[in-house]
Amino acid sequence: MNQMIVLHYTAAINHNKDLDYFNFYAKPGTFNFAFSRLSSSSESITIWVRKQTGETVHRVVIKGNTSFSVNIPEEGQYYIQLMAPNAMFETNPIAPIPYSFKAIFNQ
Repeated sequence: MNQMIVLHYTAAINHNKDLDYFNFYAKPGTFNFAFSRLSSSSESITIWVRKQTGETVHRVVIKGNTSFSVNIPEEGQYYIQLMAPNAMFETNPIAPIPYSFKAIFNQ
């Protein structure tokens, strides 16, 4: 029997070195991801979906609202990571970037 799982989060990238992580467990299949900015910031955000081992399943750099689908290749622990694209190297401060996202899985 298939079950729909919905993850919904609201958070913010609060400074140029801020990294947000959201862990989840998934079975093979596709999930739909929708991201919305809650401010008028024009800063880019990088979104990764990764296996717990760090292997990248999907990566996208965005400046606005977006949605995409991600193929989960195998059952296991994964995480969604959000950050400013140059967070590890950037020294200039950025204004906070509040956002929300929703991930929908049919498992």
